This record gives sequence, structure tokens and C-alpha cells, in this order.
Amino acid sequence: MNTQTPPPRFRGNIHLFFCFELAYGVNVDTLERLLATQVTEGVISMRRSKSHYLRFESLPLIVRLGEEKVRLRGETRPVPVLARVFDFGVLSLRFTLPFDCGFAELVALSAEISDGEPFHAPSLRCLRRIKGIVSQALYRPIESDLMEDYTVFHVTGSDEPFTGREFLDRHGREVAMILRGEGLVLSDQETSNALSNSISYYPGDVLVVDWDRAFVYDKEEHTDHIHIIEFANTQLLDMRYFDRWLDGELDTLAREVYAEGARGPILGGAGVRKLSKRTMALMTDVIWLTDEIDNSLKAIDTLYAARVHRAIAARLYLAEWKRGLDRKLAALREMSDTLTMRVYSMRSTVIELAIVILILIELFVAILGPGVKH
Repeated sequence: MNTQTPPPRFRGNIHLFFCFELAYGVNVDTLERLLATQVTEGVISMRRSKSHYLRFESLPLIVRLGEEKVRLRGETRPVPVLARVFDFGVLSLRFTLPFDCGFAELVALSAEISDGEPFHAPSLRCLRRIKGIVSQALYRPIESDLMEDYTVFHVTGSDEPFTGREFLDRHGREVAMILRGEGLVLSDQETSNALSNSISYYPGDVLVVDWDRAFVYDKEEHTDHIHIIEFANTQLLDMRYFDRWLDGELDTLAREVYAEGARGPILGGAGVRKLSKRTMALMTDVIWLTDEIDNSLKAIDTLYAARVHRAIAARLYLAEWKRGLDRKLAALREMSDTLTMRVYSMRSTVIELAIVILILIELFVAILGPGVKH
């Protein structure tokens, strides 16, 4: 009689992150005081967020929002939600979904949540709740429809012991399907591509990162891999928002500069001076924001954590987004220099015109002067 060995079961959590822009900045000290004195239904507790690998001038504030009901696999489940508020104005929501199942069920669950649809409405409800709580602590609030999501599958235990390498050798094809949100088996080429960005620290752990998902095999439930991935996701959202904002500002400035130029050096003088001041103010904002992004990119504290951050940053194309922001800042500088030169040119024109008028007056007086005396 043949007895078939049942497939191994795996335990762990799926962490789904949804990041939103709140403001140019958040005073987390003010927010902490607000939460300490305000009774808000559903806010269970708060604390400062600490990570061994990440260092912040002002620690993010964690607010536990209780549970949201999410429909998955044909049933409604209560899923705990944790909000992390960063001082650079980003809110990160984390939904944590525990699992204890075989890989077939995990792959099916991964395919179901691949578009984030089950968590879309709950994340927006949590965003509204947080905005109602933090409004007094926001510096220059932002209304934006941008959102960045990222999903981490974290296996903390299994029926069979594996090293990180053995885990991928044995279950790499299923891991690739999970990373790509696919319910069908992938080709060898696609599987290899999905697993190409893997990192390991101890023999018993492995991390594989992709552009919108990561897979962690690690017995440690509170691994800092997850904090670093979440942090990189907030950086991507920040860059996307300010890139789009800069596009709009540059387009508006270009149209206004053209319109003022068409009015001529005299009629358009006041408008050009106003545009020059506005451009300088905008440049100050952009330099401050890009410095903030640069500083946040330096928040990694160890070599291994830096490797993890580089891996996820490469998948999210953070360097390319940063170069795009730098190019637009250079265009803004060029526009500012052009406007400054135009202001100087208009001032010179006005001075030259005034001199010509004074000369004409003197000539007029010189010619008519004798006739007036007689």
C-alpha cells in the first residue's frame, strides 16, 4: 500500500503595506501629545517605532488601529492594522494576515491579493481615521491620490527544517509564483528572474525582493528586513509625489514666463519680477525636500541593512527617481537664472530709457532756452 507524504505546512504572516502622503512634515512630538489626551475610538495604543538598523532624527510614531474586516478566500476575516507616522509626512499602514497552510493555499491567497483590491477600502478608511487624529500636527497638509503598496510574505516556521538555500532549492518555483502574484506555474526563466535578488545573513534565513513583493524565510518574527522594506516604500512614495508636483510647477512657470515675455520688457516687468521671486521660493522648497530625501536615504545603520536597502531600492528604481528629481531641480535653477537675468536686463533698459529722456529734456531746454528769454 502506497502512502503519500502530505506536503509541508508553513506558518507566518503576510504584511501588506499601504503608504500615503499626509503633509510636508509631521511634528511627531505634537502628535504624541494629541494622542495622549484624545480619546479616539479604535486607537488601542501608541508608541515610538524603534529599529536596530534604521536611525531617525525623530522616531516614527506607531498607532495601533485595531482590526479591519477584509473578505478573503470567500470569508470575512478581522485583520489587525498598525499605522506608522513618519516625520517627513508619510503614513504607512500595515495589515498583518497570519497563515498556517501549505504552499498551494499560500499561492492561491497570493494571487487573490495581487491587485490589493480586498484591502483598498479598508486602507482608505484607516487613512481617513488617521487624518482626523493627526491634523493638528501636520505642517503644510497634502491632498494626494497617490498611494504605494508593498506586500511581504514572511515564513517563520515549517514542518520541516530548512536552511535558506535549501528552502529556495526546494520551493523556489512556488516562491516565484507568490512574488509575481501568479496562480499558474512560471517558466524556468521567469522563476530564475523572480529569485535573482536574494540575500541571506545566517544559514537559516533568506530574503527575496521584487518590485512590489518580498519573501522572507526567517524564524525571527520581528525581523528588521520588514522595517527596511517599509521604509523604502515610503521613500518611493515621497519621490513620486514630489516628482509629479515638480512637473506641474515647472509647466505652470514655463507658461507664465512665456506670457510675461510676450508682453515686452516694460509691460511685463512687474510680472517677471513676481515670477522670479516665486521661482526662488519654489527652489528653496525643492532644495529642502531633496535634502530631506537625501538624509532619509542615509538612515541605514549597518552594512547588512544597507545591502537589504540597496536590493529593494534597485527593485523600486529609487536611484532613477532621485535622478529625475535632480534633473528637474536643475531645470528650475536654469529657469531661475533666466528670470534673474531678465529682471537685470529690464532694469538696465529702464535706466537707459530714463537717461535718454533726461538727455532729450536737456536738449529741449538748451534749444528753447534762448527763445524763452527774448
